[in-house]
Amino acid sequence: MLATLVIVSVLAVVFASAAIFFGKELLQKFRLLDEFVEASGPKTVRTFYWPGSNKPGMKTIAVRGDHPFTMLVGVKVGALGKTRIDPLGVVKSSSICVAAFRTYLGHGEATFVFVSSTHHEKGLDAGLDEMFIPSKTFPPHWYQRWGPLS
Repeated sequence: MLATLVIVSVLAVVFASAAIFFGKELLQKFRLLDEFVEASGPKTVRTFYWPGSNKPGMKTIAVRGDHPFTMLVGVKVGALGKTRIDPLGVVKSSSICVAAFRTYLGHGEATFVFVSSTHHEKGLDAGLDEMFIPSKTFPPHWYQRWGPLS
């Protein structure tokens, strides 16, 4: 009985320490990304708001620029009372200066953030556009496929 209690206590301390460590690392990642987006400026950052739909599914989002570019794609998430950017991946534009990707858009609202590698005089333009062939696909998380959270 005593041995079981000691083992459980040691495991609890180990798991709690790991949770604190990984939580701090995650918050640091969010802070660094926030600083980077703020420093990037208005001509390199664009957001796209998805209000939600009664027909969820995989949709194509296209981002247009003045010249070829590479961009970081992220989505705003709430974490500890603050809105942070969670990166999804990186997408490169085509020769016609359009970066298209597919992702799951569900019942709930979402705000996507795009950070371009270069400055665009006219800024970036983003919207739903099934006309373009996506260069990347970001599949839904397992919980997004489940009824109430989709």
